[in-house]
Amino acid sequence: MILECVYCGRKEPKGRDHIPPKNLFPSPRPSDLITVPSCRKCNEGASLDDEYFRLMLTTRDAAYNHPAAQEVWRRAMSRLSRPQSAGFKHAFLDTVREIELKTPAGIFLGTAGAYDVDFERLEVVASRIARGLFYHEIGRRLPSNCYYRAFVLERFDATDLSPDSTIGRTVRALSELPHKDIGQGVFRYKWSQVADADRHPNTTAWLFSFYESTLFLASTVDPN
Repeated sequence: MILECVYCGRKEPKGRDHIPPKNLFPSPRPSDLITVPSCRKCNEGASLDDEYFRLMLTTRDAAYNHPAAQEVWRRAMSRLSRPQSAGFKHAFLDTVREIELKTPAGIFLGTAGAYDVDFERLEVVASRIARGLFYHEIGRRLPSNCYYRAFVLERFDATDLSPDSTIGRTVRALSELPHKDIGQGVFRYKWSQVADADRHPNTTAWLFSFYESTLFLASTVDPN
């Protein structure tokens, strides 16, 4: 069997890509990390996005109480102090601003630092994770003519996630499935193929989380 790069389809790739990125796991890393065939160009080309993904996920308040997130966050901060990370560090610091904290009744509590999150950049990494998981679970590369996309769930409003909406029904159906866990809650995922898998073998839905907090919904879709 001739292997293909999961992402671009190049034959006989020389490397392996970690799904999700291994920088999300504290040391010592779990022995069951998922890897998929990847050419050097695709693997190395994603490194800055992976670094941004790690920083954004571990800086979130929702992940703060997860012990792995705290350790990984410290490693991310240490990496920012390196001279070769100066550009990345300045780009992140440019998004930091001071905001006012108020109670629901409008009582001023003080100020705190906040930062802008590039959700689309996070979703690029999450889409790559979905493609890697597709290979891992189904045993073949997602065809190049298929569509794929991932979303941070918090970007949707209540209407989008209502029980009657397509997204709401998909999330609810996936939530009822057992999850697979890597790294004691660092990464968990659930997935399903569509009911008519014979006609749509590449149409899948994925729900995954990091540090038992940030949730992503992803899908792969046949072109017809």
